[in-house]
Amino acid sequence: MRQINYILPRDNNVEKGTLPAGAYKVTVTGLSGNEFVAIDGWDGSAWAVLYAAINASEGGIIGGTTITVPASGRIRCSLSGTGNTNACKVRISK
Repeated sequence: MRQINYILPRDNNVEKGTLPAGAYKVTVTGLSGNEFVAIDGWDGSAWAVLYAAINASEGGIIGGTTITVPASGRIRCSLSGTGNTNACKVRISK
């Protein structure tokens, strides 16, 4: 199983390794009603949005959100909104 984990906001816009290109499940926990997670992938020349806004209603559902990792395998996540310090966890797995 391939997977990368993030703790936000500590890991905001941090690349934590690469993943082989393809479809992945995203599971997010710890979001309040005012926060959302964005996931970006490197398309070879710039960061492109893979998923714009995972919110609290989509959080905690395994496989409820999917992304397609680009050929570069580079991804990053960010937390926006009023957040609890290092309380949001993101897992991207196949």
